[in-house]
Parts: sequence; structure tokens; C-alpha cells
Amino acid sequence: MSAWELATKVRLGKLDGAGELVRDMEGWIERAGLLELAITIGHAQRAGSWPQSHRDPFDRMLAAQSAIEDLPLISRDPVLATFGVRLIW
Repeated sequence: MSAWELATKVRLGKLDGAGELVRDMEGWIERAGLLELAITIGHAQRAGSWPQSHRDPFDRMLAAQSAIEDLPLISRDPVLATFGVRLIW
């Protein structure tokens, strides 16, 4: 999900300097010792069915993944706290 959002922001010119990261996202994730998290049907169902008012589909999916996988979400968006996920930052 994060790779999709980053690639979109780079394409739209909203994230200067992240082109290298987007071009080699798999490499960056591997070098950082992180694991890829696939988007599942369960994630999609949760993201689409929450009644909370948050119009950004990227953020809704990230919150759904965070909730289902019991992982903290790195974000400064206080609205994401309404989804009941743990925020870092």
C-alpha cells in the first residue's frame, strides 16, 4: 500500500526526491530488513466498510492493515486515530 501511495505522489510531483526509493522499493525494503505486507480481501473489506469519515483510500487501507495485523501505523494524521489503530509519530 505504501509503495502505491509513494509512487502516486512521485508521479504527481508531490514528493520530490523520492524517485530513487520508488524505483527500487523492493530493494529498500529488503535492505531495511522489512517484510512486504500484501493487501488481502479482508484488508479491503475493512477499509471499505469503516463508517469513519476519511476520504483518502490509501490511508483507509493502511489503517485497515494496521488494525487487522495489529501493527502500529506511522502517520501524523490525527484522523487515523479514529480507526482505533496505534499511531507512531
